[in-house]
Amino acid sequence: MNSGKIDITLKEILLSIGRKIKEEREKQGYILEDMDALCDIDPSAFSKIERGVYDNITLKTLVRISIGLQLKTFDVFGITFSLDDFIED
Repeated sequence: MNSGKIDITLKEILLSIGRKIKEEREKQGYILEDMDALCDIDPSAFSKIERGVYDNITLKTLVRISIGLQLKTFDVFGITFSLDDFIED
C-alpha cells in the first residue's frame, strides 16, 4: 500500500468536503460563530473542517453539519439518506 499516495488523496477529499461545506454555509448567510448553535461544533473546529485541515472528521460530524445546514439528504459512498425527519420547518 502506498501510504504517501493515500495521504495526498485524503487531503484532496478533505479539501473538497470543506469547500462544499463552506460554500453551503456562506450561501445560507451563516458565519462560523453560527455553527456552534446550529451543529454544536466550535467555530475554530468548524473553520478547520472547512479548510480541510481537520483530518479526524467523523461521519457523525458530517451528518450534524448536514442537519444544521438543513440539507435534505446526506450521501456517502453513493448511498443517499433522507434528513427530512431532522429538518425543522
